[in-house]
Amino acid sequence: MDSKPKPLSAIDKSKEPPPGASKKKQHWAMNRFSIVSAVFTFALIILGALVTNNAAGNSIPDWPLAFSRLIPTGHFSAGLGYELAHRILAAVVTLLVLCLFVWILVGERRGWIKWVGAVAFVLVLAQAGLGGLRVSSNSSDSPPIAMLHAFLAQIFLGVIVSLTVFTSPGWVRAGELRSGFPKAPKPLVFFITTAATAALVIQVMLGAAYRHRLIGVPSHVAGAIVAGGLILWGSILVVRLEHDRDREFPYLTRPARAGVWVLLFQLIAGVLAYFFRGGYAPHSVETDRAVATSVVHTGFSAALLVIEVMLLIRLYRMVPITESQV
Repeated sequence: MDSKPKPLSAIDKSKEPPPGASKKKQHWAMNRFSIVSAVFTFALIILGALVTNNAAGNSIPDWPLAFSRLIPTGHFSAGLGYELAHRILAAVVTLLVLCLFVWILVGERRGWIKWVGAVAFVLVLAQAGLGGLRVSSNSSDSPPIAMLHAFLAQIFLGVIVSLTVFTSPGWVRAGELRSGFPKAPKPLVFFITTAATAALVIQVMLGAAYRHRLIGVPSHVAGAIVAGGLILWGSILVVRLEHDRDREFPYLTRPARAGVWVLLFQLIAGVLAYFFRGGYAPHSVETDRAVATSVVHTGFSAALLVIEVMLLIRLYRMVPITESQV
């Protein structure tokens, strides 16, 4: 005998999406868009390193146009091509950040994330202004402007990366698991990880100053030793802290271990860049290899900053802090 058919209202309710599904989908899309923005920002930093290391910062004498055109035509030299590509990608990044900021204002309920989005938008406008000022004032006569432009690019990348963390599904899950996470036995892990990130930011500034010949190599090497030591120390403390937890959600250990590897590659690239730029290689290969290793070193520096920012934010999100640790 046939069973009694379900009421139409029950069928309709069974097909309805679960509560909060649309919100999760929106956060997923916002998170992916912020990741795309971070990837483009990272690529922009690499292009900026190519411009700097090829001494192409003044290849285009006017701004925001290029030779009085939106996109110039004709045969380009390598330096001019790097500078033009850098400007085009900078415009793309500015548009992406503008869209992300508007999206956050409209679709994000957490007010503090709106402030982070506002900081990102202000920084991208400041970067554009510094880029124009660098051209109009001639960077060869104003290296501090070029240094500040390079430094703020890394800070801007860190802010965009923070938005990828705040909008990620892992951020929600870490908050849910926070109550079951054992409190850190000592406040040292928070202090060292914070100090490592701060030291890395300072080292980024020293690196920019060294590339623009404002400081010598001893200051840059000293900063690298301090920042590298703190990063290693913080990574060890974080791995120990999460060692006995569920390995299926390596929210802290994954960036901590990745940071150690990236630090190693960054140091190797830095040594090679100094080796080739210092004239210790045959002259025929010195210039090309010096440029390549310097750009790779800059890329690893940016990647290391990304990882340390992620680790620091995740640590404070995941691990409870007792009153004695505040």
